[in-house]
Parts: sequence; structure tokens; C-alpha cells
Amino acid sequence: MSAVNRSEGSSRALFRDQLDPRSVLVYLAVTLVLAFTLQHPLYLAALTAAVWLVLVGLVSLPEYRPYLTYGCIAAFSVMLLNPLVSRAGQSVLVAGPTLPLLGPLTISAEAVVYGIGMGLRLLCVVAVFALYATLVDPDALYRLLAPISLGSALVVALSIRLFPATVRDAGRIADAQRSRGLALDAGPWTARIKARVPVMDALVMTSLDRAMSLAEALESRGFGRAGRTRLPSPRLAPRDRAVIAMALACALLGGWLALTAAKFAYYPVLPDPSRTSDLVLAAALGLAVAYPLAFERGWARWLSSRSSS
Repeated sequence: MSAVNRSEGSSRALFRDQLDPRSVLVYLAVTLVLAFTLQHPLYLAALTAAVWLVLVGLVSLPEYRPYLTYGCIAAFSVMLLNPLVSRAGQSVLVAGPTLPLLGPLTISAEAVVYGIGMGLRLLCVVAVFALYATLVDPDALYRLLAPISLGSALVVALSIRLFPATVRDAGRIADAQRSRGLALDAGPWTARIKARVPVMDALVMTSLDRAMSLAEALESRGFGRAGRTRLPSPRLAPRDRAVIAMALACALLGGWLALTAAKFAYYPVLPDPSRTSDLVLAAALGLAVAYPLAFERGWARWLSSRSSS
């Protein structure tokens, strides 16, 4: 890796780490609301592409690869299954034979486009949660939620932090069992389940040990006692205020589009989804939602954007 690539990677990681979780949560909330509000497939495609560009631009490949893999599988499943099970729509593309459990095979253009739209929406939601899991620190989230509900905030923070640790523990225990000659992936599924029972036993014991250690650490720090104190929330930096302002601007743009230009009804007859005005407005929405990439580039080049006051 060249020195330029290393500097770009470290700058990207530093930009991520210094973003205030409040600004990230506002951006993700706006994006999630837009994903469920917009109906037009072109606008959903632009929104999904923008969110995934932000994810790829701010997060390393090993971090978002599982979300990309399982998100694509789920989205393509929706795109393929909806035309097979939906009987709505008047623009029939395929009128085939009667299938067991499904009935007459009738595939309409409306069902195909609706499946594409729902698949794009699912991909967008997956990208939003991937950004949440990789950009929002559990401790920072706990500090934000603690004044509202201390117990709920602790449960959410521990769940987010401990799930990856439990997955890593399961992998290490399985590798240790394989090194001892235990065949975890051989034979019928009943044999595989039986072979993994020792792995689950060891995982439960490891989880209990971790739970006891956490409980002791919380008790030693006075968790739950009266008169507790907490650090005040830091002031929002200029970059965070800019992120929030742009997120609110995207919310206004998306709301206006959802009420006017982006109205779209899949059934009973599919309208023309590719008008020139829709293409232009969808591109504008995508560029607006992808603004964190521009902020990251500007943050890397202009020292004034790194100010914390």
C-alpha cells in the first residue's frame, strides 16, 4: 500500500471517529425515514446507491462485507419471489401453467417493478443499519440515552458491544474443537448439530464469565447508586452542525418529493417510471444524501473543517 493510500485510510478512519454520534444518528434517521416514505423506484434506487456509496467510502471492506452479502441475498430474493406470488397488475408478461401451491403462473410488469422497489428499499435499510453498527460507538450511545432511561441504555449498549464478541468467541471455540479432531461440518445435519453441542456449552460458560466480569466492573464503579454523576455532553463541532443541517435539508427535499414528484402507484397499471424530470430529481436526491463523502474529502484537505469549536 502506498503512502497516499495509507494517509487516505487513516484520514477516513479519523473522520469517522471524530464525528459526533448525534449527527450520525440524525443522518441515519433521515435516511431511514426516506427509505420508507419514497415509493418511486427511481428515487429508491438513487437513495440506495447514495447510502451504499457513503458506506463504502467511510467503512472498510471487512466491516461492511457481511451486510453487503446478506443484504444482496435478501433483496434479490424479494425481487424474484414477488413476481411469482403476486397476482395483481394488468400488464401481464408471462401467463404460464399452474404450479403446485402457487396456482396459475402469471407474472405482471407491475409485480416485477414492485419487487425491484421493495428489494431496493431493503438494501437501503441494510446499509443504514450497517452505518449505524460501524459509526456509532456503543459507549457514546449509552451516554446519550442514559439521561432518558439508564437501564434501557445499558441494555442497548451492552447488546451492541457483546454480540460481535460472542460471535468471535464461537469461532475461536469451534476452531479449538476442530484442532482436537472434532468433525463439526461432516455428516448429516443431525450429526452436525450433535457435534456442536460442546461448542454451545463452552460458549455459554464463556458468556457467563463475561457477564460476571461486567457485573463486578459495574459494581466497582458504583453503578445504580444514588447521587451518580456523568460527564456533560460535548458541544457539537462545526462539522457535526453541518452534517445535521444537511440531513435536515435532505429531509425537506425528500418530503417534498414524496408529496409531489415522487408519487408512484405500482398497481393496477404501471405508469412510466423514467420521465426526464424524475431522472434529474432522483440524481439530485442521491447527490444530496451522499454529502458525507464530500464532508470527508473536505475534512481531509482543509484544516479549518477539523475545528472542534
